[in-house]
Amino acid sequence: MTRPTIPDRIEIAPGLSISRVVTGLWQVADMERGGRALDLDRAAAALGDYSAAGFDTFDMADHYGSAEDIAGRFNRGAAQGKFKPATVFTKWCPTPGEMTPDIVRAGVRRSADRLAADKIDLLQLHWWTFEHPAYLDAMRELGALQRAGKIGHLGLTNFDTDHLHLLVKQGYRIATNQVCFSLLDRRAGEEMTEFCLANGVKLMAYGTLAGGLLTGKWLGKAEPRAGEIQDWSKMKYRRFVEEIGGWGVLQEILEALARIARKHKVSIANVATRWVLEQPAVGAIIVGAPRRKRASRGQPRSLLLRPRRRGQAGDRGGAGEHEAHPGRLRPGIPPAALSHRLRRSQPSFERAAEGLSGGAGARPAASAQGRYRQRLGVGCRLQSRGPDP
Repeated sequence: MTRPTIPDRIEIAPGLSISRVVTGLWQVADMERGGRALDLDRAAAALGDYSAAGFDTFDMADHYGSAEDIAGRFNRGAAQGKFKPATVFTKWCPTPGEMTPDIVRAGVRRSADRLAADKIDLLQLHWWTFEHPAYLDAMRELGALQRAGKIGHLGLTNFDTDHLHLLVKQGYRIATNQVCFSLLDRRAGEEMTEFCLANGVKLMAYGTLAGGLLTGKWLGKAEPRAGEIQDWSKMKYRRFVEEIGGWGVLQEILEALARIARKHKVSIANVATRWVLEQPAVGAIIVGAPRRKRASRGQPRSLLLRPRRRGQAGDRGGAGEHEAHPGRLRPGIPPAALSHRLRRSQPSFERAAEGLSGGAGARPAASAQGRYRQRLGVGCRLQSRGPDP
């Protein structure tokens, strides 16, 4: 059977067709900590490689360091014929306060200028605290900008079910809600999924690999000591591990993933992301673009977005240290050979899901999840935790 060589696609809103594997640029901010500078032209060229290979959808935010500037350079290159055009999402994350039309327009204009875009394909609003109701004023003006052609589609980030319901019932056309969704955090699979299916909203899932913890690098590894994990992403998702019952529960999940990965000759990351993609309300997953350091010492890290070859350090259970982007670009691998491994994990995925949720090794995880739900409150409505996919 001939297998696809590019990711699946989906129309998440009328006229907006995207890759179901979206490349996220959250880590740009982490890489620029301490004043480090990225090579923006080189990074834009790497986005061009992804787009050429079919991974032609990128997600970022106004506060992800220079991510919007990188995308802007990519867009200019695409307009000149250097790169295959791509779809670019961004998030507007204003500090809660008065949301006058001028404030909203200035925020959107700033992102559009950085993106070198006359129209933002998908503008996602993140609101830090619903105790401040001015998000309703912000949405009103965003709707006006959409009608004026400055925004293609409107989305949300980390909105809980109640507040998503409020906006939809007020007549706003919400295309997406970007939320955390993984084998470690399944809250979006409950009331949020039911509402989205009933109202035509697609979930954009981030955190699907828990900052890299749901990869083969951590299979069979001892729990890292305090301070051993330095990057923001892993520090965040380490807290999720504590919530589900601890490092031992994570290892049981990884072992189950590894069994499935070996059977289908794919990576642990492939199986973990496929599980999320199979959830009924999920339109796409957002996976952070891998990175690596320059060979020369003393040089700032540049955003290459090209991870190491399969089989290098950490490749246990079919996943390498940089197995963070299913079907990702690898040196020496032509674009036609990409992403078939992502698809190879699909045929028996119902059995895979059973192995993760009902197998003997998963029982402690299930009970831990129950404790997690109790701590969050009955019903587990998704809470807003900050726009950091």
